Amino acid sequence: CLREMVQDRFKELRKLLENLGADPEVVTMQWFMCMYVNCLPLETTLRVWDVFFYEGGATLFRVALALVKTCMDDLLKAKNATDAMQRLTEAAQNAQ
Repeated sequence: CLREMVQDRFKELRKLLENLGADPEVVTMQWFMCMYVNCLPLETTLRVWDVFFYEGGATLFRVALALVKTCMDDLLKAKNATDAMQRLTEAAQNAQ
């Protein structure tokens, strides 16, 4: 589901990821399974949880899309799939 959202909203990024053979779900699966624990700073994770419990599951996708959007410029500079996934992981770790 997230893959389709990224493809719809970020056309240029979609093309790059396809060319690199990168699948953002490799990184985002951990985000969703752990509800961003150990992926985002603790304070940010708690804020995500507050919104999740108030507004529901769509919050997890909105946060993921926001993280992708914030690191878009860095992602577009990726030279290979591993580099792209590392940049996405770092975006989450540095989020506030």
